[in-house]
Amino acid sequence: MAQNQAAPETERRFNPWQEKFLKGCARRGKEGAERWNRWRRRHIGSEILLERADLSHLDLRGIDLSWGHPKNPRRRG
Repeated sequence: MAQNQAAPETERRFNPWQEKFLKGCARRGKEGAERWNRWRRRHIGSEILLERADLSHLDLRGIDLSWGHPKNPRRRG
């Protein structure tokens, strides 16, 4: 599914592309946080759909997850 394509209702709260991109950015530290944040600024109207994502092992410092729906993602902290 394309990054901004509408998902069917059953998949609405989770976007696998966003999860993969976020995890890749998180592994790159500050540079990755800047990359994610650039994407967020360019796609400010897009929801972050990570409801089922396991983020527990990621260092998300500096990553802008605002305007998302982090309901039930497993995060460290």
